[in-house]
Amino acid sequence: MSENKNTVTIDISGYGGEFVLGTITKEQHDYWEVFQDGELDDYALDAFDYVKDNAIPKDMDFLEDGGWYDCDDIAHNYGCELESAWIEITLPNDTTLTYDNAYELRDKYENAELNPDSQYNPYDEMIRESGQCYTTEETSYPQPKGHYFTAYSSEKGQFIYAEFELPEHHVFDESRLVFFTTDIDGEETLESIAYIFPDDSPNEPTELANEGGSTTGKSWECNLFEITHE
Repeated sequence: MSENKNTVTIDISGYGGEFVLGTITKEQHDYWEVFQDGELDDYALDAFDYVKDNAIPKDMDFLEDGGWYDCDDIAHNYGCELESAWIEITLPNDTTLTYDNAYELRDKYENAELNPDSQYNPYDEMIRESGQCYTTEETSYPQPKGHYFTAYSSEKGQFIYAEFELPEHHVFDESRLVFFTTDIDGEETLESIAYIFPDDSPNEPTELANEGGSTTGKSWECNLFEITHE
């Protein structure tokens, strides 16, 4: 930790992972769909060697000798499942605050009075969804009609570690924390955190630099899917 006595650190750990979603052509979708189970996985995990060893037609190599994480023109997200995101906050006086997840922290302010100056409501605005991404058409947020590749690497460990200095004479206020999420197939994924500094508008908090990220891979999967209607 910094020698500065006005330093706050935030450590967020749990279960999560890396998610990608990208477009492919109908021909590519149909080509790979007929392969036996496991062939798409082998290709996506090592496209360069797989294409070389199996004489895959060039126009069917949608990864273009790259990795599974490169097929991401629709979405590329890395984060922690919000429900499992364990939070540890260390204050300048070395006091430690812990929460099972951001929901527990947010719920403390369900009946709190609004700040008369900003009218900021932590209960309504502490967790902010910045987007949705779904891999099925049975949802209110389907992708446009087309063919897609998706992959997910499941991981466990530390996803966010932020260390920041508070302005002089400013006392840390946990209600000023903001958690930005993306809804991935109905699961809120925490991707970044921010803090509403005294000079910030509540609508434009300062994003905290993530200096962490130490996870262990648990599993990996990839799939193809088709959206058939607009």
